[in-house]
Amino acid sequence: MYNWTLILLSVKSNPDLIHRQSSLKKLGDICLKERQLGYAAKAFELSGDKGKLNVLGDTCLREGLIGTALKAYTLSQNEMMINFIKENFGNQIWGA
Repeated sequence: MYNWTLILLSVKSNPDLIHRQSSLKKLGDICLKERQLGYAAKAFELSGDKGKLNVLGDTCLREGLIGTALKAYTLSQNEMMINFIKENFGNQIWGA
């Protein structure tokens, strides 16, 4: 079992930006594979990788995790998917 918080903090504190971004992407991939979706979102957000955030959003949407998918798409600034979720799943997000 991984201690995701400690791993994320150690990668985040690395002073080498390029190494840090690469490490965060790898960490995000591991978290995604292990279904630690919140940690994956944070790692991809810190890495600045919008493509990985979109992959995470797609995964969450397929698994019915609408709120998490919306968060991932929002972080990646994917307006098309944000609007799709709001139009088609708004009642699941806001409890209407």
